Amino acid sequence: MAQRLSAIWAQQVIVENRPGAGSTLGTAIAARAKPDGYTLLVGSSPLGIAPAVYPSLSYDARRDFVPLSLIGSAPEVLVVTPNLAVHSAAELVALAKSGRKFNYGSAGSGTLAHLAAESINRRTGMGSTHIPYKGSSMALTDLLGGQVDWLCDTPAAVIGHIRSGKVRALAIAAPQRSPQLPQVPTLTEAGFSDLDFRIWMGLMAPAGTPETVIKKIETSILEVLQIGRAHV
Repeated sequence: MAQRLSAIWAQQVIVENRPGAGSTLGTAIAARAKPDGYTLLVGSSPLGIAPAVYPSLSYDARRDFVPLSLIGSAPEVLVVTPNLAVHSAAELVALAKSGRKFNYGSAGSGTLAHLAAESINRRTGMGSTHIPYKGSSMALTDLLGGQVDWLCDTPAAVIGHIRSGKVRALAIAAPQRSPQLPQVPTLTEAGFSDLDFRIWMGLMAPAGTPETVIKKIETSILEVLQIGRAHV
């Protein structure tokens, strides 16, 4: 989106990643930004989760942001290190229940990746230990290195590692299989139909951004999304 918006506006759009505290650090920076259209937030599921996890947030999601557009959604994928001799969610659960102690990583406490993994952990009775990280990439790095045994993340984050054989996908946390990973069964197929975790991503502006600016940004986002669909 940044590349295509840069072309439309003839001005560079910079993506600045600010991980930490379940994405609340970056969100707080965006909430304090000048409402002139030059700073936007890519908000996602933690925007709704954070108030239940962090009681003293410096921002209010409903008060401090104006929603511009939903830009995507994706299911969480349960992946393991190939060092584990398991090829299905059932095999992972069985190994855990046989006495094997596992740990799982996440992008941080309160993220959807954490809630999805912990729900799987409790629902299946695996008893794995949670290790929170300061972002998805750090958790994946330790999964690749064998410091953690399994985790949940989006297809976009793990698909390259799955194709290269560096991680193994066991299940999709959604009722239907992912078009990006059609060979990976769902948790519903594994007998856990109540485990449905899909992250959403939306573009937002700080509250107080002029309506004319918001309309221009919304029009450009729509153009970008239509270009994206044309190339699918």
